[in-house]
Amino acid sequence: MDPNVNREYEEAEREAKIKLAQIIEREGDAGGERTKPYYLESLILEAIGARHLSNLCMRTQRTRSKEIKKEMPAT
Repeated sequence: MDPNVNREYEEAEREAKIKLAQIIEREGDAGGERTKPYYLESLILEAIGARHLSNLCMRTQRTRSKEIKKEMPAT
């Protein structure tokens, strides 16, 4: 497996476990439903998706900033 993918998964898993613990502490385990593997996996996927979206937004902003600088008249 690609080491970057593995690292990304491990980071997302760590975040998801923290989030799951907070959810269970605040909301309870929903009759054991939140302790099932699929629930943690959904939180892991959410964390990965959020990271990808954040990276996309940052890249888009950097690109746009460069375009704006090019459009500005020299002083």
